Amino acid sequence: MKLRYTKRWISFLVLLAGCGGESEGDRALVAALKADQPFVAVYRDRTQAIAHAPKGMLDPSGQSFYLAVSKKALSERWFLSAYVKQFVPGIVVQSLGMRVVSFRVGNGSLYAFNADGRHKASDLFDPEILVEAYPLVDGFTSFEKIAASRNYVLIDPAGSLNRFSIERDSTTFGAAIPSRFMVELAFAQRFRRIDDGVTFEKVFTGYAERAFLPADPVSPAANFRASGVLGVALRRYQESEGFTPTKPPRTTHYFIAEPKLVPNAGTTEAFVTRWHVQSGMKPIRILVTDTAGLQMDPRFVGYDLHQAVKTGIEGWNAAFGFPVFAAEKAAPTDALTEDDKNFFVFDQDPAARAAFANIRYNPSTGEIRGASVYFPSAWVEVAHKLFADGAATVTPPMDMPGAMPARLIWEPLRAEALCNLGVPEAATVSLEPADVATAEALKGLTTRQKVERFVAHVAAHEMGHVLGLRHNFKGSLKAPSSSVMDYLDYLESAVAPVPGSYDTAAIQFLYGLTTGTPADPFCTDSQVGTDPTCALRDATSDPLRMFHGPRYTAAADAFLARADISATSGMVTGFVNLLAFARRGANAQTRLESWRTMMAPLRAPVAREKLATAGHGSRVETIAGILFPQIYPDPTPGSTARPPGLPADAGLLAEAAADLRGVLLNLDGIRSYASRRMTVDLLKKMQAIEGYKALNDARNQLLDARGTATGDDLVLLGDLIERVSRAMSPYFDR
Repeated sequence: MKLRYTKRWISFLVLLAGCGGESEGDRALVAALKADQPFVAVYRDRTQAIAHAPKGMLDPSGQSFYLAVSKKALSERWFLSAYVKQFVPGIVVQSLGMRVVSFRVGNGSLYAFNADGRHKASDLFDPEILVEAYPLVDGFTSFEKIAASRNYVLIDPAGSLNRFSIERDSTTFGAAIPSRFMVELAFAQRFRRIDDGVTFEKVFTGYAERAFLPADPVSPAANFRASGVLGVALRRYQESEGFTPTKPPRTTHYFIAEPKLVPNAGTTEAFVTRWHVQSGMKPIRILVTDTAGLQMDPRFVGYDLHQAVKTGIEGWNAAFGFPVFAAEKAAPTDALTEDDKNFFVFDQDPAARAAFANIRYNPSTGEIRGASVYFPSAWVEVAHKLFADGAATVTPPMDMPGAMPARLIWEPLRAEALCNLGVPEAATVSLEPADVATAEALKGLTTRQKVERFVAHVAAHEMGHVLGLRHNFKGSLKAPSSSVMDYLDYLESAVAPVPGSYDTAAIQFLYGLTTGTPADPFCTDSQVGTDPTCALRDATSDPLRMFHGPRYTAAADAFLARADISATSGMVTGFVNLLAFARRGANAQTRLESWRTMMAPLRAPVAREKLATAGHGSRVETIAGILFPQIYPDPTPGSTARPPGLPADAGLLAEAAADLRGVLLNLDGIRSYASRRMTVDLLKKMQAIEGYKALNDARNQLLDARGTATGDDLVLLGDLIERVSRAMSPYFDR
C-alpha cells in the first residue's frame, strides 16, 4: 500500500512543533533550498518516535526530518549504500553494499530505479528495475511557504517500501532461513551533509513472522520483535579519474564484481574489485574504534592493541611501495553509518565469534569506494591463552551460550561478508611449532610481541580482503607462510603479522604495478576438499608428514594411552585430514602412506603391550566407532550421488580391506559386535574385489568360529554371518 502523508496529519505535527513564525531552523532551511543543494533536511517534530528502541539508538537532539530532493537531481545518478549500525538481536556493523540509482516522481511517490547499466541486453531491451519507493509529503506548510521549495519534492526517507527480512545463522541450521520482517515504526535522524551527497540514519522497530531461535538470552521467552539503526548514504555517482575496470585473470586470486550484460553481444563481463590507488596518493584513512576498554582487563594491560591493529593495516603499504592505508584512532564523533569513512571496528563483546570484512564498490566498474572490518576481542583472548598462559586447549569465552546470530536483509541491497574468520569454540593446539622456520622466528619474541603479532596477522588478513584478495590456503606450504590470506595454525600466525611474498605479488598484479601473476602456491575456498594441501590451519611444506601425521599420532597417544579426553578433537581432526590425503594425495605412495598413518593406532590387532594399559582397548573401540564411518560416509539425504570413498589404488584397497577384515574378525578381542557389523557395511561400500575377498574370507572364518561359540555369542555371531552373506549376495551394486 502506498503511503501518502495527509495535510491533517502534517498540520498536527506542525502544531506540536510550534511553528508559528520563522525560526532559526527555518532560516537555515531557506538558505539550503536557495543554494540548490541536491538533498536538504526538513526537520519535523518526532512525537511519534519509536517506543521500543534500545538505549543509544536515538539522536540526543531529538530531531527527525523529511528529505527535500532537488528536481534537478532526479535524473542524475547516485550511489545508494546502507550499513547496519545496530540490530537487536543479531549481527551489527555490517555493510549491505551499494547500488546506482536515479529518481522519478509518479503516483504520489518518489521512485528509485537501478541505473548501473548492468541489465541492458541490447539497444532494444534496457529494462527499468525498481529499487525503492518513498512517499511524497504534502501539506508541510513550513516547507511549502518557502518559494524555493517549488524546485524540490519532499519525501519521508524512512517511509520507503521497507522490504526487510531476517536470516538466521546458516552455519547452525545448515541452510539460511529467511523470515519476513514487518516494520511498524520508522523515522530518519542524524542528517549529515558531505562533499558529494548526504548520510543519515533510519531507526526502525517491528516484528518477524517467525521467532528468533534461540530467544534473546536476556529474555528467554520467544522473541519476534527487533529494532535497528540503518545508516543510509546518497552520494553523487562518479568514477575516479584514470580508473580502468580490470578483467579477472584465469586464476581466481581476486574478488569479482557482479557480472554485467554486454549490450547486443549475448555475453556477460565482470571486473575484479579494487581501489583506485596510485603513487603519491593521499592514504586511505582507516578509523580504528577504541581498544582502551579491553586493555583495562588486567590480563591485557601490557598489550598495545591499537598498535597491533595498525601494524596489520599499514603492513600492506610495503606491498605497494607507497602509503595506501593510514590507521588512525576513531573519534567519539565518528559514526559507523558515515559512508565517506572506513572503519576497523574493534568489538569488546566476548560473545562475538568471527572477524569479517565488507566492501562497497561501484557495480558498474568494480571500483571499491569504501570498506569496513569487524574484529571481535575473542581473538585477543585466544592469543593471550596460548602465548601468556601456555594453554594447549584454547577456548574463548561465550557469555551467551547457544546464541545464534540473526542477520538483517534490506531488499534493495544485500552484500555478503568477504570472510568469516571464526574464533574456534575449542581448539587443541601444539605448543611446539611444526617447522624449523617458525621455531626460529619465535625465538627471542616476548609474550607481548607474540600476542600483538597474532592480532596484527588477523587484522592484516581482513585488510587483504578489503584490498580485493581472496583466501590462499596454500600459503603455509612456504614456511612459515607466503600469505596472510591463509587460515594459519596459531604459531604460524604469530610469525606472519604482515603480508608475505604471495600477497605482495598478488597485490602488485591486481593494481598494475607488475605484469606477472603470483608464482607462489595458491588455492582458494572452492578447492578445499578437492586438494588435501589446500587446507585450513595446517603448516609446513610437507603437511602430511610434518604436520597432520605427527599431530594425529600425538593426539592418539594422549587419548589412547594416557586417557586425555581433550585430545579426542585433535584425533578426529587429524583422522579427517589424513583421510583427505588417502583419498586425494598426489600419488599412490602418498595415499597409502596416509592410510597407514591414520590406521596405525586403530588397526586390529592392537599390540599386546598397549592393551596392558588399563582402558586402552575400550578407548580404541570408542574412537574407532566415531572415525571409521567417515571412510565411506552415508549418502546425503535426498542425494543420489555416491559419497567419496577410497580411490581405486590396488595397494591401498588391499591394505584397507585387510584392516577392516581384522576388526570384523576381532583379532585383538576388544571389538564389539556393533563395530564388527559396521566394518561389514564399510567393506560393502568399498565396491572393489579386495572388499569382496575380505568379506568372503571373513565369512569362512566366522563359520568355523561358530562351532565353538555358546550363549549370546553364538546368536550374535550367527547374525553377523548373515549380515556378511547379505553384503556379498550380490556384492557389486552395478
